[in-house]
Amino acid sequence: MPPLPDISSAAPGPAAPSSLRASAQSSVDGDPTREAEDYDLCHECGGLCCCLYIAHDENGEYIGQGWLPEYIALWEERLVASGALVVTPADYRAGEAGVAPLHDPRLSHLPTAEGEAYRAALPSWVDVRKCQFCHPDTGCLLPRGYRADICCEWVCELWRR
Repeated sequence: MPPLPDISSAAPGPAAPSSLRASAQSSVDGDPTREAEDYDLCHECGGLCCCLYIAHDENGEYIGQGWLPEYIALWEERLVASGALVVTPADYRAGEAGVAPLHDPRLSHLPTAEGEAYRAALPSWVDVRKCQFCHPDTGCLLPRGYRADICCEWVCELWRR
């Protein structure tokens, strides 16, 4: 099992380079007067849009057979492409963004003793159902320029217009 990432500080990493920040300005639907993030709304909702890895049903039964590994791989590709993550068979760590992932979903969703041990070793506040960069109190730890494209394009239906 790869070592757990160091999340002791779980603080946002360095700001994205200005060229990336410029391409990820805060706006919604192309309107620069509308903020692209609403901390109060996201905090109130609990960041359900970041619940990427829901592998158990309401009764606690594992339902990830046949789809979850491919879905995890898809999100890994997105996060590697954005510069947020480095993934190899033996390594799972922060990418150019410099933000350590809070968990490795390849391990945190194993329905095995290894997966159970990995989850037990994580701090209790880490929600493995959510994106590996979603902090329960502050939301996404990644600077906007390092988020997966879909995270910058998607707008919540609860958005206050």
